[in-house]
Amino acid sequence: MIKILSEDTIQKIAAGEVIERPASIIKELVENSIDAKSTNIIVEVKNGGKTYIKVSDNGSGIHHDEIETAFLRHATSKINNFIDLYNILSMGFRGEALASIISVSKLIIKSKTSNEDLGTKLIYDDNKLIEKKKVGMNTGTIIEVFDLFKYIPVRQKFLSSDITETNKITHLMYSFAIGNPNISFTYIRDNKEVFKTLNTQNEKVNLQILFGDDFINNSIKLNVKSENYKVDAIFSNNKYYKGNRSMQYIYVNGRYIVNDSITNAVETCYFNLIPNGRFPLFKLDIKVDPKLIDINIHPNKQKIKFTFGDELIDLLKKNITEALYESDKPKIIDINNNECDETINFHKLNQGDGYKKILDLYKSEKNNDNSQKTFSQNSKDIFKENEKTYVFTDISDNNDNLLENHIEKTEEIDSTEVIQTKINLDNIEFNTTLFNKFLIFDKLADNSIIIIDIDYANQRIIYDREIKNNNKLSQTLLEPIVINLTKKEIDTFEFNINRLKKLGYDIDLFSDSSVIIRSIPYYLDIPSTRSDFMNILDTTNNFDDKKENYILKKAISLAAYKSKNITKLEANMMYKELLNTTNPNTSPSGKVIIYELDYDTFMRILK
Repeated sequence: MIKILSEDTIQKIAAGEVIERPASIIKELVENSIDAKSTNIIVEVKNGGKTYIKVSDNGSGIHHDEIETAFLRHATSKINNFIDLYNILSMGFRGEALASIISVSKLIIKSKTSNEDLGTKLIYDDNKLIEKKKVGMNTGTIIEVFDLFKYIPVRQKFLSSDITETNKITHLMYSFAIGNPNISFTYIRDNKEVFKTLNTQNEKVNLQILFGDDFINNSIKLNVKSENYKVDAIFSNNKYYKGNRSMQYIYVNGRYIVNDSITNAVETCYFNLIPNGRFPLFKLDIKVDPKLIDINIHPNKQKIKFTFGDELIDLLKKNITEALYESDKPKIIDINNNECDETINFHKLNQGDGYKKILDLYKSEKNNDNSQKTFSQNSKDIFKENEKTYVFTDISDNNDNLLENHIEKTEEIDSTEVIQTKINLDNIEFNTTLFNKFLIFDKLADNSIIIIDIDYANQRIIYDREIKNNNKLSQTLLEPIVINLTKKEIDTFEFNINRLKKLGYDIDLFSDSSVIIRSIPYYLDIPSTRSDFMNILDTTNNFDDKKENYILKKAISLAAYKSKNITKLEANMMYKELLNTTNPNTSPSGKVIIYELDYDTFMRILK
């Protein structure tokens, strides 16, 4: 028998779409606080928000005459009609949050506007108004939520552990604090303050609190725009990264969103600059005409449709890539600056005499005229590589006079200082190898040494050569393969045939229902079934990544073979080849290749 559900059942079903977990409640309440023009928001949770949530703000508040209306379904002050959905700049707009919360928990609200002498207090339990009275309070709103899903045990059972729910809330609070630097956020978890940000227009202050000093010291700022988008971005350089994506934040018109296409676009810019399996940190603040996006496609409002999505992706890829390669020209150590002690940390040993031995050995072998000079292997325990703490300077340039006209740049956030130095073959001289791992060159004019990691240098040289020479290289099959396809699959093939041929396929229609493959790109496996072939069509956009990964593995393998017993002639040849690569400073897997150390700094390290 068909019957109409009760209003209470309808309310609880609707609430389930909006309130999935404690973080959902906090999201809705904090967004209301932001829309109320708050400058100070405090969030307190206990037991992962399952038993207690409190959100306090100093916003505009809700008037006594309207506060009950605010808890009715689809009651909102943010839109008036359907057309307004396409011009939304507020965080909330559906008017579902408060009604949903009182359907699944107990709630106490106190609120006061600036033109009221007293505030209003309401208590709701199981969707019923239990108490309403006047109270003394400051302007703003305080909402407390108790025992989430108390009256829906089946939903309560599916909540995750306190730790998991707390982590969801913590990530959410970071997203609010990072995206709203003009609001002071205080986050208290189980009676302990996790963080407190400041109400400031200086974005770096709060990013330093939330991301830490290392991010600020290794970050790049970018402000770019296109016809429809304006992007303010701050992101890590290629020397600072994480093992997960927990520090990636995207905002559109101030709203935190999740968008795989944007995330992938940014991460693609770091390919070959950071190790595989590591991820950049970034904050993107995207401004766009609200008429060009649709945020009403998901209950949590964290997914958005863009009218000109490709324009945004292209804008991000082009400018972030350029900024990363420009910033890969690192700063020169200033020995008069305290930063030197923090930045250079070769190997923490209480062996002052050991370092002196290295210096003496270096000087004595420097005066030796052997064509192949190598430090003693016994020095290995005295001098060890600490890749992440070396400071190095760029020795690359793209013009024809690469070795004659070399520019070193200091790239820091909020700084455009440029240090220029001339380098040519006359004042660079190969000195020795160290541990069969490094090449040491004397930079005579500057009284400094250049250290080159042999393995990583060979990887970069081989990788660039393979990319250039094998752009369209294919492997011809011993026997052509004929694959039968459906009509729809044939349509898909015809749509992609030109792209497939550009990628290195020799492929054509064989009949109305089949294709013939004569050769395939050298970096791909041979398709043997229809399923294999359709997977190729579905992933054509990833072919470049597959090719580069294939070449990267090949370069690493060949570099290990080539890095043994380097002669003086080979060292000089390697140096020249390296300078002509696309990125002499960094290996294809994101490792540092070149370090430069001047005499004074070297002496300071050894003391």
